[in-house]
Amino acid sequence: MLELALVLTLIGLLAGLILPRLGVLQSVGLDAAARKLSSRILLIREESALRGSWMRLVLDPEHASYEVEVMQPTADGPTFVPGPDPLHAAVRLPSGIGLAAYGPDLEKLHDGRLGTLFAPDGFASPSAIELRSEDGRAITVVVEPASTRPTVIDGPAAALLAQLGVG
Repeated sequence: MLELALVLTLIGLLAGLILPRLGVLQSVGLDAAARKLSSRILLIREESALRGSWMRLVLDPEHASYEVEVMQPTADGPTFVPGPDPLHAAVRLPSGIGLAAYGPDLEKLHDGRLGTLFAPDGFASPSAIELRSEDGRAITVVVEPASTRPTVIDGPAAALLAQLGVG
């Protein structure tokens, strides 16, 4: 009986030490996801200017993912298609992290996803992409029309939009 009490005490002690750290791990995942998205946006903007072609960051809030599409000429006119480069491939956010996007020029695609455009001249559709963890912490990645590097803000997009007088 003493052994059982010791084992249960040890399990309780270990659970008390490990469980609080799970929130820290989720926070680290959120930070990493925001850095990765920010880097991807910088790459899209530079690649669009270098190639002289339109590109689109496609955001899928329902599946917590994003990917890059490139405008290609077709018989029916220019069309966005998935980019050929591995860096254009779909990125799924870590489990427990969701995304939302806001902006005046966000394109609502036929399948419900959202798109933000990057022009060959270096300009982009202004948007704010919010990544949020299950514990409520949010990081917003802001795409400004004429700024090369996106801005990463520790906080929800709603606070930023209110500060700018939008929405």
